[in-house]
Amino acid sequence: MKKILFFMLFGILSEFLVAQDLPLNNQYMLNAYLLNPAVVVARNPSVRLNIRRQWVGIENAPMTIAASGQWLFGRGRKKNNGIGGYFFSDRSGVVNRFGVEISYAHRVEIDKRHSVAMGASLSGYQYSIDQRELTTHEGNDPAIHGSVETSLVMPDANVGVLLYSDLLYVGISATHLMQPSVQLDGESYTENKIPMHIFFTAGYKFFLADGVDLEPSVMINSGNLSTEFDINGKIYYYDYLWFGLSYRHQRAFAALLGFTLDKYYFGYAYEYGTTALQAYHAGSHEFMLGINFGGRNRKGGRGAVKCPAFAR
Repeated sequence: MKKILFFMLFGILSEFLVAQDLPLNNQYMLNAYLLNPAVVVARNPSVRLNIRRQWVGIENAPMTIAASGQWLFGRGRKKNNGIGGYFFSDRSGVVNRFGVEISYAHRVEIDKRHSVAMGASLSGYQYSIDQRELTTHEGNDPAIHGSVETSLVMPDANVGVLLYSDLLYVGISATHLMQPSVQLDGESYTENKIPMHIFFTAGYKFFLADGVDLEPSVMINSGNLSTEFDINGKIYYYDYLWFGLSYRHQRAFAALLGFTLDKYYFGYAYEYGTTALQAYHAGSHEFMLGINFGGRNRKGGRGAVKCPAFAR
């Protein structure tokens, strides 16, 4: 009976791993470090807090809280090294996940306008299943002992490369290189590995009018025997205010907005699904709060480095 229970739980968990192995969906447009460790050296020092409330209206729907920060260091005025940290807490029904990541990146200037950043990170994940939230058909099921089953800490690693200038960026990263498997109650469930993902991101900044810029971008996510893509567009007004639209292939549409106030940064995204599940919820909400440390940009704001997407 206990074996059956765990296979049922990990049937649920496997779906969770496929859909939620990367906990934030739209916030990579607000905090690109979540996808590529090379970003820690491509923008000025900052801290970010991301909150995602998914599928509003569905009980025990996924909820994610993540925080990240990065800092530059090096000799002289040119800071060509960066370190970063990132942790998140993710809950979906009875399944909980906690993760921590530490990153390092180095930047090489190709010419006065273009740079290449290379980064790597080490991380650890831990899963748990809260059996206290389970309700069984039979009242006293011996397989349900009303405790919290916690996995061992699973080590992992990510790498990334980023080419960028004041107008464009092209990045590629690989996450979950070790593809760790979950181990609960002394048993390893190797069929429920966290799959490796390859991300490709690219964007270009176009000048439209005085103080108005357009930044189209694309993100391609390949992993778990499938490939998905996002098509995005953002319009900036003097680097203080921006709004955007995003389309995730066969998944969702999203509307985003953000603004800066001195060194403080705020971002919001609303996602409306295109799958059948959308009929049962009111969409998903994502919020981001940030503090930028560093020089002022062309119009007096803070936190500007060359890369258009990662400076904010």
